[in-house]
Amino acid sequence: MTYTKFKKTKQEAVNAAAWNRFAFWAFNDSQFSEGCARVGARKNRRGKWMLARIPGGGFLDVKGIDSWRTFWKNWEKYEQAIKREDKFIVDGLVYEYNNHECVFGYKSDREAAEANFPKATEEQKKRAWKIYMKQCQERG
Repeated sequence: MTYTKFKKTKQEAVNAAAWNRFAFWAFNDSQFSEGCARVGARKNRRGKWMLARIPGGGFLDVKGIDSWRTFWKNWEKYEQAIKREDKFIVDGLVYEYNNHECVFGYKSDREAAEANFPKATEEQKKRAWKIYMKQCQERG
């Protein structure tokens, strides 16, 4: 599986996950209030919201915690198996090179992109860099 297909599959799985109906992301008071109403969040006896924080500015109603944990535990196993595939690593490096806008002379950007793939071999990095450079030339 390629990295780009993996990212799409992951987003589809997250969107379809049972815990998703208990989650919301909020970056201001208005969004927080709307999110609490949407998931039916409630406060405990001390007046505190019964929510857990999740990555990316998210909140999860306590009703969804078990399904959230199970989902990510299972996803991690799936992800670890996929991450070993050569096609995944090379495609992922190319994706990240483009994402980090690597250009000649910016070694730190290249290293930042490669940090997402710590098990990539030097040969895989070279192949990915060659593909990336060809894409850069084609874009002009």
